[in-house]
Parts: sequence; C-alpha cells; structure tokens
Amino acid sequence: MPPYDGNRFEPPAPVARVNLRHPGGGQVVEILMLLDSGADVTLLPRRAVESLGVPVDNGRRYSLIGFDGTATLSSVVRLELHLLSSHIPWAIPAR
Repeated sequence: MPPYDGNRFEPPAPVARVNLRHPGGGQVVEILMLLDSGADVTLLPRRAVESLGVPVDNGRRYSLIGFDGTATLSSVVRLELHLLSSHIPWAIPAR
C-alpha cells in the first residue's frame, strides 16, 4: 500500500514518488504524484515536462474544474506510461 500524505492533503491521500524519463535521455526523479484511481486526467508539473524536452501542444487545451469549482485551462503532452511492464499511450495535461 502506498504512503498517505497528511501534510499536503486533507484528508490524507495516497502518493508516490515517481521518476519521469524521456526516451531521448532526459530524466526527472522523485516527482511527488497523487494516486487517484477515480481521476479523469493526470497532471504533471510543467517544469518537469519542459526539463524532459517533451513537446507541449499549446493548440490543444483541456478545461479542468477542481473540487472547489476553480476552472483552469491546461496544455497537453503526448506520452507513454510504462507501469509494471505494461505500455499505455496517453495524452496528459501539463499544468
């Protein structure tokens, strides 16, 4: 079971420290991510995406609405998720 973070989330929520890697050689380590099995999208820190050199599609934007009703627009990146040896192509908002 993943650890729960009660310092950043109320109520405490499950989190994982992940490493992001670009096939071209870029890597960002120890990004703290919220594990939310019911989420419609996955958000990545923009500076992590930019440091990897992943192209951001600013022409395609997602409108996101938080639990508190706050609305925001987010750019999209195309990437592949490798999780436990499974390969999943995704389009993910980069915030």
